[in-house]
Amino acid sequence: PEEQLKYLRMYKTILRMLIDRGYEVDEEKRDILDQTLDEYQTVYSSVNPSQLNGTFESLDHDSSERVQVRFDINEKINNKLWTSIIERMNQDNVNHCILIVRDGTVPKNISRTVELLREKRGQRVEFFEQKEVIINITEHELVPKHEPLTPDQKKALLDRYHINDSQLPKILKTDPVVRYYGVGPGTVIKITRKSETAGRYITYRLVC
Repeated sequence: PEEQLKYLRMYKTILRMLIDRGYEVDEEKRDILDQTLDEYQTVYSSVNPSQLNGTFESLDHDSSERVQVRFDINEKINNKLWTSIIERMNQDNVNHCILIVRDGTVPKNISRTVELLREKRGQRVEFFEQKEVIINITEHELVPKHEPLTPDQKKALLDRYHINDSQLPKILKTDPVVRYYGVGPGTVIKITRKSETAGRYITYRLVC
């Protein structure tokens, strides 16, 4: 049961991540977000994260963005497996893939390979170790609300304050919440914190 609960928690985090990123998730999967382990297992015999594997379409009808999710990568990431991942993306005609892998299976030098892939071929691969998604960091009580701005919202913000984005405080692209939303350098994040005196206060950070 403990192992099953762990997988269900990871499963829910990825489902919520897809929804928060603006991808279409059907009602059957959305219902899982409110289910306990017992409720889930009355419908399914066990928690099988690979049920989430597949390709998800953007809700933005003006966008052709599609993301492939793979929840069944258990081997250490080596050249052979890396090649198979890229080949699968090419076969399925997707340029964006999210991989949930076992803890400790991503080599430290893989980040440079991922950057080169994005620069040269426009393909984007994100790795999340299981320990990173067993808890949804955006739902933690100590984490303030983060909202990535659209390009239009960013422009309106900069115009309002008569500044350029380099004048904004920075937040690293490796920040766990930035990684959760999958946004890259140049994106502005709106952060809303609770305040005992003001009720709430808002700051903005530029992803770098």
